[in-house]
Amino acid sequence: FNNLDKEASRLGISTKSVQPFYGLSWVDNPAQQLQRTINFVGEKFKRYPINLSEKPKMLSKRIKIAYISGDFYNFPTMHLLAGVLEAHNRECFEIYAFSYVMRQNDEIRKRIKLGVDHFIDVNNLSSIEIAKLIQSNNIDISIDLNGYTRKSRPEIFQYRISPIQINYLGYPSTMGANFIDYIIADPVTIPDENRDFYSEKIIYMPHTYQANDDKRKIAKTNSKRVDFNLPEKGFVFCCFNQIYKITPSVLDSWVRIFKQVKDSLFIIFSDNEVVERNLTTEFIKRGFDHKRIIFTAKLDRPSYM
Repeated sequence: FNNLDKEASRLGISTKSVQPFYGLSWVDNPAQQLQRTINFVGEKFKRYPINLSEKPKMLSKRIKIAYISGDFYNFPTMHLLAGVLEAHNRECFEIYAFSYVMRQNDEIRKRIKLGVDHFIDVNNLSSIEIAKLIQSNNIDISIDLNGYTRKSRPEIFQYRISPIQINYLGYPSTMGANFIDYIIADPVTIPDENRDFYSEKIIYMPHTYQANDDKRKIAKTNSKRVDFNLPEKGFVFCCFNQIYKITPSVLDSWVRIFKQVKDSLFIIFSDNEVVERNLTTEFIKRGFDHKRIIFTAKLDRPSYM
């Protein structure tokens, strides 16, 4: 922990390349993140584009958009995006979904299949085979929903599968690659002073880059504070992020805030006893009463909402 900032300034920059995703939670330094990502791309992606398929003599009346992901199932990204896929103007756009991770045919996957014009499972194909298949459909715009996250396959895009290639939603950081043309963002995700740290051109949405589905189910509950081991009074702070995102500087900031709000409580998502023990120790080191920390387990999606 103590050497995190110092080591982060080296990792993937003056050392052998590292997966860029991990850098996002190490330190808040967009210049380092860009360089780390460029180095990673230079080392890992050395394939040349394959020739774009010849366009048909009669151009399609609709613009063809391909969403490419390993997350077309009950997954947070799809809880946000499912409504978008359904809402495209079908008179103007023809929507494809290329899925490269095999998952059970759950409710979200079934909904996505119904919400697009073409759902194509490419789980058993190599990256070059997927690239050629997407090209053969004369896609106009391809959208990478994974970036450099765990199930990502950005190597598909290095073959230049469409004239326009976009990074969106699942990885709101730079791809550092000349084969990704745009990133969809907003002024909070990418402040004006950080624009130079993105290799992509930035498509700014007016309010927020993050789509949300207005059809998500919300459980009709009569939840009370006592249900979550909370006292009747006291302001409640919450953090439902993944635990790995909590760094020493984040803890320092939290404790400074908590100490200024009398009788405040803190709910934090965790399902790991070791993590809970370690975090409690860190809070105590900073002089925060550990009895004001309440760890909570995962809920089903409607109850969470």
